[in-house]
Amino acid sequence: SFTLPNGLRVMLAEEHSEPKVFGGILVHAGSKNEDPNITGVAHYFEHMMFKGTDRIGTINWAAESLYLDSISAQYDKLHATSDETERKAIQREINRLNIAATKYAIPNEVDAILSKIGSTGVNAGTSYDYTVYYNAFPSNQMENWMDIYVERFRYPVFRLFQSELEAVYEEKNMYEDSPIYAFQRQMFKECFGEHPYSRDVIGLGEHLKNPQPSEMRRFFDTYYVANNMVLVLVGDFDIESIKPMIENKFGSMRQGVLPESPNYNLPTFEKRTIKEVKMTPIPLGMIVFPGVPAGHPDEIPLQV
Repeated sequence: SFTLPNGLRVMLAEEHSEPKVFGGILVHAGSKNEDPNITGVAHYFEHMMFKGTDRIGTINWAAESLYLDSISAQYDKLHATSDETERKAIQREINRLNIAATKYAIPNEVDAILSKIGSTGVNAGTSYDYTVYYNAFPSNQMENWMDIYVERFRYPVFRLFQSELEAVYEEKNMYEDSPIYAFQRQMFKECFGEHPYSRDVIGLGEHLKNPQPSEMRRFFDTYYVANNMVLVLVGDFDIESIKPMIENKFGSMRQGVLPESPNYNLPTFEKRTIKEVKMTPIPLGMIVFPGVPAGHPDEIPLQV
């Protein structure tokens, strides 16, 4: 492992059993980094990272960007409006602009480009503490993979925002339909109190109804910076041979000044606490115990 001058941490491991590489970028930003009044941004942003940039996913960026700017402004108006009649009018305008903007969009071009270099397992995930983007690819496509990932993180564009919101809602509804999920969510509230760990990674329903591309841009500008990210590559390559390539390509990523994390008062558990609730159609139980801080020598043994 080593760190580039821009602060990007790089972790490499050679593994020559197959002509493949697993590559990923981890961003130290998740749902805990959100404004508590605008939750769900980290997870929704993860979805939007597959929509391309001003160079990928569009047939005419100059024309498309005018519509996308207008759509973002309308979502800001929607966020600030509680009158239902006004909200419906704004939503109609968003729909009109969205239909116009889609004429310039190339859906799934990021996936198509990754597929052309033989990528498999293309995916991403959002947690409380981090968001990760990854896939496997043939080892002879190392330079192409780096070019694609550097481009993805250069300037993501929030095209097809409206339709992707429906996918996020479906995910939210899937969780809401699970009584076990409701039980676990209640447990997290008991354990973490005012800390962001107490709420859903996917965000609160009232906030998902008022999404803001402008807030996603702020989140990206703040946290998606080289000194808050880790590049991981494992597989069939020679470490010394690819280090100059990594420095050349990922060294262009911008640095940023990260905000300080707030302090939270966590509930204390001085003794065994038993709580019974009627929430699930079948008997269900969970045992929770205090752990150790991140980075503690016992953190990994406890996870195991």
